[in-house]
Amino acid sequence: MSETADSDGSTVGETVDTGRYLYCLVDLDEGQDTGTVPVDIDGIEGESVFLITARQAAVGALVHERQGPFDSTDLTKLRDWLLAHQQVVDAAGDRFGTPLPVQFDTVLDGDDEAVAAWLDRNSGQVTEAFGELDGCWEYRVTLSWDPTGFEAEQRTTDAELSSIDQRLDRSGTGTQFLLEKKYDQRLRELVRQRETALKEMLVDRLSADAREVTERPVQSDAAASLGLELDSDAIGQVALLAPSTAESALGSTLDDIADTPGVDVRFTGPWPPYTFAPEITDDG
Repeated sequence: MSETADSDGSTVGETVDTGRYLYCLVDLDEGQDTGTVPVDIDGIEGESVFLITARQAAVGALVHERQGPFDSTDLTKLRDWLLAHQQVVDAAGDRFGTPLPVQFDTVLDGDDEAVAAWLDRNSGQVTEAFGELDGCWEYRVTLSWDPTGFEAEQRTTDAELSSIDQRLDRSGTGTQFLLEKKYDQRLRELVRQRETALKEMLVDRLSADAREVTERPVQSDAAASLGLELDSDAIGQVALLAPSTAESALGSTLDDIADTPGVDVRFTGPWPPYTFAPEITDDG
């Protein structure tokens, strides 16, 4: 994760004499003054963050001076760095609108002029990315489900479980062991099927008001970096790309889903579009 990216697109594993740590890219108004502009945002370890703008396009990069990547085996320090990085991107969203987040520990080789040249070379990709993300933010939904009530219902309504249960009453010890194992397997299968159906319902319902929906690992990187523990009943998590005007509709949909027996949802956002930001490959 720790690396230094040359402004010509190569990657080296050693520190450089001059570099700029890159937090995110921002979309600027046409005609805005170009150059280097201080911004009132503190970066990792209190570094002063500033804006470097492209010379030939209305895009910019939030950076601070840095000769090489951040590297530590101290997990607490690493978490603090990650949070500081995220806080700069969040602040950029408040100030400039939807930003284009960049992976933690990305360092561009060179000075301010080199970064401006990098922006100019890749302005087509960056502008296209902003067009795709325009006005949208990331929202995350964690789906939790307590299967207790479902299991109780299936014990009385599922034909296969009922058949096994009847055979148990008239079986010997050895056969009972095998039947009990089969019973448990069938019940686990029914639970898995229900979990899959609930996750599919979540994605389908949310897709009506979101530009894009994608599944994420249940223990999200954001939760882990913040030291949060998700509900042990969590069975799925999705990230949504949607305009802020869709928040009310999304909330209403989630209220309906939460009325499903045993189901609970956690809705967070808006976030910068971490999940949906495309990778910018240097055209130089």
